[in-house]
Amino acid sequence: MMSVFKNGIFIFTLTLYACLAHAQFADEDVSESGVTNPSDFSWRYYEEALNRFPERVGITCYNAYILDKTGSYTEETLMFLKACADHGNVAVMIYIASLYENDNRIPLDYKESAKWLKRAAETHDEAGYSNLAAYHYAVALLKGLGVTRNAAEACRYLEQAKHGEIEEAEPLMVKEKC
Repeated sequence: MMSVFKNGIFIFTLTLYACLAHAQFADEDVSESGVTNPSDFSWRYYEEALNRFPERVGITCYNAYILDKTGSYTEETLMFLKACADHGNVAVMIYIASLYENDNRIPLDYKESAKWLKRAAETHDEAGYSNLAAYHYAVALLKGLGVTRNAAEACRYLEQAKHGEIEEAEPLMVKEKC
């Protein structure tokens, strides 16, 4: 009986969080006289949070991911994701790249995807996401997806991925004779 109760609370909490995340971009009107329908969950709220609390960029940017994953995708969501990337969030850079490759809500654009992967690979974060981006950018270079094929440059990025303990890098390095 207790586990059913705990599961119910968990499901309720998850549902509530998803509903809140879904409603985060409220319709606010800004005029000279102030803000009509103010909301603490507007795009401006998160933009301000990114600037005021740079040490919280990870948790703030997690909200952008939640917005997208709960079906609340808008142009503002992409702006939010790009603002997170501009604050150095490498995981978000990779996510943006994946949107340009795999998302039906925005046009397929391998060139834009490759741009974000390269940027992520060159940002070098402590978590190691830049090494994962280096692997995927190397694959783009080998296949010519959004960039000119360049095996020598791909080997350089594969080397970064290998040193970053991305297991898939070494077999590809052997195959490409890096």
